[in-house]
Amino acid sequence: MPSSTPKPTKPSPPVTEDDAPGAITVVRVTPNDSDGKGFYVSCKDIKVDLTLKAFDGRARWQARAVTVNLEGIAPRTRPLAGVPLARGVVLEPSSGVVGTGQTRTLRIRGTYTPPPDGPRAFWAAIDDGYPSRSPLKLICR
Repeated sequence: MPSSTPKPTKPSPPVTEDDAPGAITVVRVTPNDSDGKGFYVSCKDIKVDLTLKAFDGRARWQARAVTVNLEGIAPRTRPLAGVPLARGVVLEPSSGVVGTGQTRTLRIRGTYTPPPDGPRAFWAAIDDGYPSRSPLKLICR
């Protein structure tokens, strides 16, 4: 008679860049209040959801809300850890792995007070290791 006791399972090994070579794209921004130059948000009560989708394989990514536009700077030369953060803005989750064709919701919440002499915007920088990724510009109303 077969045993009905389940076998213990091994924890999954950590995912490395070698087995997560895919890329991430933003397929939806909610709410979608855009003029083509950025997405408008109430910086006193930020509530934005991004739907991320993986393609070309499993994709490892990380995200930060930053105060500078990183467009055109290759991810490998722009470690997000050293970039000025948009204080008060929380991205959840801030990193992850998504299987090819699968989606994940990235929530942007919090408040942001732009500097008096700076742009009335911040950027959601999503880094998946590919140089062509453009940060998403969020403009304070």
